[in-house]
Parts: sequence; C-alpha cells; structure tokens
Amino acid sequence: MLSLSIVIPVFNEDKFIKKNINSLLSNSSRDFEIIIFDNCSDDNTLNILKSFNDARLKITKQPKKVSPAKNHKDAIKKARGSHIFLAGGDDFFHHEVFDKVIPFLEKDKITFCKMELVDTKNVNKVIGNQNTEGVIKNIFEVKDFLPNFLRFINHDTLMHSFIPKNFFQNIQYYNSFCIERFWPWMCIHVFSQKERYKNYNYFPSPVLITRQYKNTEDFKENSYILDTEKILVTKSYVVKSLGSIYNSLVYFFFTKNIRHLCMLLFATRSADRESSEQGGFYSMGKKGERLKYLAPLASLLLSPVIDLARLIRLLIKSKKNNRSYS
Repeated sequence: MLSLSIVIPVFNEDKFIKKNINSLLSNSSRDFEIIIFDNCSDDNTLNILKSFNDARLKITKQPKKVSPAKNHKDAIKKARGSHIFLAGGDDFFHHEVFDKVIPFLEKDKITFCKMELVDTKNVNKVIGNQNTEGVIKNIFEVKDFLPNFLRFINHDTLMHSFIPKNFFQNIQYYNSFCIERFWPWMCIHVFSQKERYKNYNYFPSPVLITRQYKNTEDFKENSYILDTEKILVTKSYVVKSLGSIYNSLVYFFFTKNIRHLCMLLFATRSADRESSEQGGFYSMGKKGERLKYLAPLASLLLSPVIDLARLIRLLIKSKKNNRSYS
C-alpha cells in the first residue's frame, strides 16, 4: 500500500492546476499518488492535466456533473494511500515537502501541518498562516473536541492534514445540503469519533500554500467556490436544517454517542469572519461580524422566517443595484 494519496477534486482550474501539479511532482518519492477528479470542467483543465506524463498522477473525469461534495466523496473512495491529504485545484505545495513528510507519518495517527496563505495577486507574498501548532492545541487539547469545534465551525481547514484513510469510512452517507456545508461534517466525522483528536503529530514545516480570497473579484477567480455556492446558497434553510438533522442522526448511527447527538441537534454554531466576509445572524449582519447559526432543530422552526428575511434582503439589494446602473 502507498503511504499517501493527495486528493484534489477540480472544476475549471486551468489558471492554477499546472502550478499545483508541478509542485507535487517536484518530490522524488514514488510512495504517493495524486488523485484528480474532474467535475466536467468546461475550460482547459483536463487538457493541462493530460499533458503531464507521470504514473503518480491519476485522473478521472466524472461522466456527468455532480455536486462538489459528491466529487470529493468519489475521489476519496478511489484513494489507495494509508493517509489522505485533501487539497484544492488552486492550492500548491512547498517544493519536495512530501519527501520529508512521508517518513513522518504513523499508522492510525493524524499529522497536522501549517498552511501558508498567499495573496491571490502575488503568490510569493505570504499574508498569514492557518493550522499553526498553537491553533491545533487550542482546538484539540480539550476535554471534548465537538463542542469546541461548533464554536469555530469555519475551522474546516483542519481537513488539510494527513488523515488515515480508514478515518473516512462511511463519509459518503453525509449530506451536503446542510447549514454547515460538507467540510465541517467531514471534520466532525473524522475527528470526533473514538477521541481520535487526542492522537496526533505535528509536522514542523509548512506544507500547503493556499490563496486567500478577500473580495468579490477574488472569489470570481475560484471556480470551486462558485460551483459550491451555486448549489448550496440558493437552497432554503428548511432544506439546510433538515440536512443538518439528518447528518446528526447519521453521526449518531455510527458513534452511538447520545451526548454528541444532543449537541449536534441543540447547540448553536458560530464562527469568526474576515473583514470582507458577511457575518451576523445567518450571514445577514455586517462584514467581519461573528457568524451565528441556530441549532438545526431551532433553525427548522424559524427557517420560513429566515428564508423570507433573506429573500427581502436580496430584493432590496437588487433594487439598489438596479438604481445605481440606471
């Protein structure tokens, strides 16, 4: 068995994918594979991928367009490595870093690593870090990971780690049409079960380099974000609340942890927001304000009101934009 699978679901990444693959192929090790699942890109992504001639690169094109979450699930299922590292098509990696990481990996143990954030206009400019050792300690060195995570629900960057493949078992049963989106549920499934979060290593050097999208124009550069938003944001909170309730029951089915089930159904979710990101109650507040969601059961009861409020807000915003163009 290979030591590592780098799993990269892609959609319309022709601006970035060459740099990503080149950074991976800089490693001399043959003890890893690169799993690419293309979600029916309509740009030049697939042609760029096919231009590489390296047995470590394994490309699959979806026969028809699927949701971003389904594309992730299919790619994870195909991985053969004992550990999996998830990345985006617009990310890239430090030169030869996997030659150093692979000997560091241990069976059934998560290995976290630092991510560097770079400016979208200048990828040589590091503007911040995520998954630092201090952050990992704050999140994981607690009595129980789950309630801590629900207070920082946007810390789904934790999935950019070296995670044993068997920890992803049954991930396909989780629904992506939910309040939290799919990546936070992967975090909950992977890290909460059997107190796995207490057993980890930390690789001392940065591994992943990811672009920091700060404004609307930057987001337009990221096809994966646009693809996700098209599917999820347009759904009503009735659907999202039911999706979160369903996911809570799926988690309970596999863990039989009644205390965690109660947290998932009755605890509010919140997250810090960047100054450019919409915050407040259900993203209806000011930019930079802390984001807050009610627990799924409470959210389901209030979702018709929330959907109506969001619709009215959208109509007012649309009317203002129309006036500005006239």
